[in-house]
Amino acid sequence: MTIEVSIPHKGQSRESNIVKYCDYLAAAHDLKNPDIPQVFAGIGEHLNLTLRQLEKGFSNFALTASSFNSNSLYSAPLLIALCIIKTTNPKLFIRLQSKNIGYTEIFKSLNYTEDTEDDNFPMTHAMTWFKGCLMSDAEYLSFDLGSPERKIFDRTHIRSRREFFDATLDKVRIFNVN
Repeated sequence: MTIEVSIPHKGQSRESNIVKYCDYLAAAHDLKNPDIPQVFAGIGEHLNLTLRQLEKGFSNFALTASSFNSNSLYSAPLLIALCIIKTTNPKLFIRLQSKNIGYTEIFKSLNYTEDTEDDNFPMTHAMTWFKGCLMSDAEYLSFDLGSPERKIFDRTHIRSRREFFDATLDKVRIFNVN
């Protein structure tokens, strides 16, 4: 029997139940980076995830993150978003694997819009990674050097945005948490 429970007190303050549960899951998975539960809470809040969905996402993340060697570069917001998509929206994950979906369709599937003011930085940051990885080179080069889409790649010195995305997606694909 599987029981899915919604989180009664939502929000991104430290008193929020979703933040407390994500802190608990991070500790249970021995994840030391304090940003990880914040990103999970932000995305979980936006997508209205259940406790079980958060738990599956954390398990997928912990397994996947542990598969990177110590010299590997990965984006925690992107990796977390992919782990959540894999567990909550398998059809979208399959489309991502088949490379026949752009960032605008992903935004639509996740009910995310860029043009609204939102105080959910973790969700916005994860979506910036999707956009930066999946936009065309011409679109990427049209952005100002100070734009978030350009800054994340200039700062991390990632050469191929699409290759980085595909490598991250391949890592997530390897593990299944039921």
